[in-house]
Amino acid sequence: MRFSIVYFSAAGHTLKVIRHIAEQMGGIDRAVDLSDPFLKQTSFAKDDRVIVACPVYGGRIPSLVAERLQKITFDGTRVVTVVTYGNRAYEDALAAATEQIALLSHQTRDKERPDLDALRTLLETQNAEADQCALEWGALKQRVKDLTKTAAMIQTEIADIAQTEAEYGKLARIYRYCAGNNPAKTPLSNFVLGLLLDDVMEEASRYLSRLSGDRYALVRVDAAGGNAYRGLDIEVMDAYKGGRRKVGTLSGGELFLASLSLAFGLAQVVQSYAGGIQLDSLFIDEGFGTLDGDTLDAAMAALGEIEKSGRMVGLISHVGELKTRIFARIEVYPGENGAKLKVIG
Repeated sequence: MRFSIVYFSAAGHTLKVIRHIAEQMGGIDRAVDLSDPFLKQTSFAKDDRVIVACPVYGGRIPSLVAERLQKITFDGTRVVTVVTYGNRAYEDALAAATEQIALLSHQTRDKERPDLDALRTLLETQNAEADQCALEWGALKQRVKDLTKTAAMIQTEIADIAQTEAEYGKLARIYRYCAGNNPAKTPLSNFVLGLLLDDVMEEASRYLSRLSGDRYALVRVDAAGGNAYRGLDIEVMDAYKGGRRKVGTLSGGELFLASLSLAFGLAQVVQSYAGGIQLDSLFIDEGFGTLDGDTLDAAMAALGEIEKSGRMVGLISHVGELKTRIFARIEVYPGENGAKLKVIG
């Protein structure tokens, strides 16, 4: 004996179970699947034997299954058995969901429904602000990275500067010492020049002694005192007063003789230090007008001695008395077309 089956295949293993039942009872003649979306009107004859299997949830046949069953005509057909099955997990979940819906409905009963459009607009605005903040955060993060790199470079430079300052400090101390910041308050250049000046003083004093009638001599001063540098100051030793005098206390004529003596002494020292260089000429410009008769005689006598030593001495002066003392000379006169020269002697 064969059977026809009507089933809802969307319910998982339903078909497998029904086929097993039908085969045990004699085999399957027809099979109608209620889950077929293209299911057409179907009829069974009077003598057909049909097994109907459909799901039941919560004590009811689902509306879809009931709708599909209406397309099947059982015209005196003998329905052998109706197989129903359910899903306990589904029923439990449905009950829990129904209870949750009732609870939420009670909790929101007196509450106003939120304005979703306004909330969506607010959400879009806040998302845009969040995007802008993300951009600014990225820029600040890069800025921090750049500043960190710059700070590291600055620290390196600071370390290099500290090392340079340490090296410079050694050289600076040497420089300051040589520049005069020492116990003697004498720059190195002044110390070296002082040694040369001693030689000049010795030669100049020889001439000044003769010009002043053994009264004056020149000395270099290297005395401590005050904050000024020292080593190149000159004073005059006065034999009449038995001590030293400032150069500024000399009269005009005496100062001229001292200057003339320094020139002679310097020429002598330069010639001795130069190693073979001969200074044959010496020119003196003015200063004779400040001399009295005796001093002028002494100056001319000194010039005569220098001339006898082989040097030529030239005097540039407007003092008329020198004309009677110098026989070889060049006189300059003003003229309409410029100065005129007259060579005498």
